[in-house]
Amino acid sequence: MDHIGRYKFSEITFNRLASAGLARLKELPHDIAWSLDPISKENKVNIRAYKNKHAGERCFIVANGPSLLKTDLSCLKNEVSFGLNRIYLRFDSTDFRPTYYVAVNELILEQFSQEIASLKLPKFLNWNRRSYFGTPDRDLLFLKSRLVIQDSFQSDLTSPVVFGATVTFATLQIAFYMGFKTVYLVGLDHNYKEKGTPSKTETREAEKDESHFHS
Repeated sequence: MDHIGRYKFSEITFNRLASAGLARLKELPHDIAWSLDPISKENKVNIRAYKNKHAGERCFIVANGPSLLKTDLSCLKNEVSFGLNRIYLRFDSTDFRPTYYVAVNELILEQFSQEIASLKLPKFLNWNRRSYFGTPDRDLLFLKSRLVIQDSFQSDLTSPVVFGATVTFATLQIAFYMGFKTVYLVGLDHNYKEKGTPSKTETREAEKDESHFHS
């Protein structure tokens, strides 16, 4: 056995452990608010309204990989779908609009909060960045992250959710909660020219982003 959860033993360094400990300290105020804040109670009521809303149906999860440039998204026009992260940058070249929007990466929610807030569709966002988006309602829902080493699949979105290393994992849990029977993944590429650490601020050396559908 050379892994603990999704991490290789070689990846578990002192600096990484220290960073993980600091992250958990920063998480405490959000944990407490999730348990005690009246806004959290309202948010959980709104989440429960989506329980089994699409029981037995199918859906499409549309990620942000470069393969989207070769994908005719208009085929999904009449399907129930989830658009992830900055999928809205594709809107100027297609009439495709997702049914739901999901973003849980804190950097994305900070940097593009105005763009995301302007989207006219139900949104599932990260509770830790709720201050950027206002009071929750039926179309603005927040999920609480759960920091763990070993990933797990949460069937109840009113409890903390393991986001894993990708928003797609969080979205799969939302789809399960809504009762979808069949889920198709679109634009979830597996090979990228650029390498990096998830959720870490890094500088891209190349002028063009070749790991996503938009430059």
